[in-house]
Amino acid sequence: MNSKQLNPSDKQTTVIDHVRTRILHQVLLLSAFFGVVSFSLDAMLAFRVGWKIENYGFALVLIIITLLALFRHRVPYTLKALTVLTAIYTVGLLNLTGWGLVGSGAIWFMMFILLTVIFFRLRYSLFAYGLVTATIGIITTLFYFDVIMLNVDYELYHTSIVSWLFRIVIILVISAILIMSIGRLIMALHNQVHILQETTTSLEHRTTELTREIQKREQAEASLADAISQLKALDALKDQFIESASHELRTPIANLQLYTQLLNLKPDKASQYIETLTAETDRLRHIIEQLIYASGDSFDVQLTTMVEIDIYQMTRALFEAQQERLTEKQISLNVSNQETNFLTLAATEHMERLLHNVIDNAVKYTPDDGQITVTMQKYQTPQKEERIQLSIANTSACLSEQDERNLFERFYRGEASLTYGVAGAGLGLSISKQLIEQYGGSIKVDCDESQNMISFTLDFVAVRPFKEILAETQTTVLPST
Repeated sequence: MNSKQLNPSDKQTTVIDHVRTRILHQVLLLSAFFGVVSFSLDAMLAFRVGWKIENYGFALVLIIITLLALFRHRVPYTLKALTVLTAIYTVGLLNLTGWGLVGSGAIWFMMFILLTVIFFRLRYSLFAYGLVTATIGIITTLFYFDVIMLNVDYELYHTSIVSWLFRIVIILVISAILIMSIGRLIMALHNQVHILQETTTSLEHRTTELTREIQKREQAEASLADAISQLKALDALKDQFIESASHELRTPIANLQLYTQLLNLKPDKASQYIETLTAETDRLRHIIEQLIYASGDSFDVQLTTMVEIDIYQMTRALFEAQQERLTEKQISLNVSNQETNFLTLAATEHMERLLHNVIDNAVKYTPDDGQITVTMQKYQTPQKEERIQLSIANTSACLSEQDERNLFERFYRGEASLTYGVAGAGLGLSISKQLIEQYGGSIKVDCDESQNMISFTLDFVAVRPFKEILAETQTTVLPST
């Protein structure tokens, strides 16, 4: 049987064929066993009274049946069934000519008809019935006209020729009744199997439909749970955004109100108050810009003006802008001298904001008398792509697992912000990650517990200087004259 799904009629036929094969094998085994026993008894008698033609016929049939029984699993079903039926018909014919119509010949003929019904379909039993009827009719006619002689002992059977013919009719009628009865039984079983198979198929379809419905419901429930979880996360993010934004905006706005009032009360200190107002205004502007950047899901780099940017030079310039804070905290800055061009293609405002957020984070979270080390290198990927790697390491305790997992999430403030008392909305590093990924780069954080250093590694796509590419395209080889 192949692995393809069978329809009900195919399954039904397969079951019936399997049952028929098992019955045929049982008939073969029983026939071989009882045939050997019966032939042994007949052989002992034949040695005393002499061998007859039917004895040789029985021996040939027994050999064939025994071989079929031994090799039953290798012989095709049709050949086995036809051989068994032929053997039974032959035995019936030999018994008929040897002992008369009312002897065991009639029993073998009825068995021939019954097994034909079992081994094949009902219409084939009609052919068997016709064959038996014709055989009996021909032999009876030949015997009646003294063409052949049958060993019939009328005294033994206590019957006359009329009674003998009457028994012929009875045998044929009984055979017909048996055929009809077995045929009806087989048809009833056939219908029951068909009904059972249809019911099973219907149950299988229904089970499949129920399974699909359950799966759909589970998927819908899972999707609903995910949607609810996302809504809760968005609601929590909204609350966190409002809380962070209001907290960060409250301080500079309060300072602006305070110093504006002081400016009105003490105009003579205008220069001092204006300096504070300017600083608070810049702080407010920076917070608002961070919030605006964080509110967008992505940055369309194709809508910006892309220029060559030397990451090394921009990094040095941004650290120089932090020199006052570095000096105030007595932080030592080590930036390796590089002569190589570390060029990438990006929008200037994006790259400045990206690097500024990382540098500002390093300065804010480095303790007094700490250290910041900046290193850069170029390398090639296995695909021969030029990359730039920038590492900014600063003195700091290692992050907890939760801080390291959520460090680049929006509005996340780690334990260090509480330890060092650093103000902020938790947006800088998330914006840097968002920007660098838009340009095909990446950012990650590592910690060296032995050196008590935490480092941010930024990876950029490197580009060749435009002047070199332009020079190569303009270089031509003049033909020799």
